[in-house]
Amino acid sequence: QNLTLEDSKAYILRKNKEHREKSQFTFAIKEKLTKTIAGLIILKNIHPDILQAEFAYFIGKQFGGKRLTSHAVKEVLKFAYIDLGLKKFQIIAHKTNPGSAKVALNNNFTWSKTLIGEYTPKGHSPFDMELYELSIEY
Repeated sequence: QNLTLEDSKAYILRKNKEHREKSQFTFAIKEKLTKTIAGLIILKNIHPDILQAEFAYFIGKQFGGKRLTSHAVKEVLKFAYIDLGLKKFQIIAHKTNPGSAKVALNNNFTWSKTLIGEYTPKGHSPFDMELYELSIEY
């Protein structure tokens, strides 16, 4: 979504609008020492009526295994709970992505169920996905 300057500007405007409307939040994951952007974390599918949201994230291959994504989820969980009042969270991961499942488990999410045909990549058959959930009650 940023192959051209115009695309990049449109992306930034869209992200700013989502932030203002509290419909979705996109954060950069940065390496602590170099401040290099290592990936993104997105709080999406926000449902204020049921106090629920979903996490999506990705990390560059060279940054994997450093727990950057696990730490980012922990920090965004705090933001979502304190600033947005959300209490229920989901992570949806494919079974061939053990790193994503590990991020969920590192943050006390528990496996809930397999979502049959949940995601269909362009030009592929539907994939089953694994649902991890967390409820925060204080």
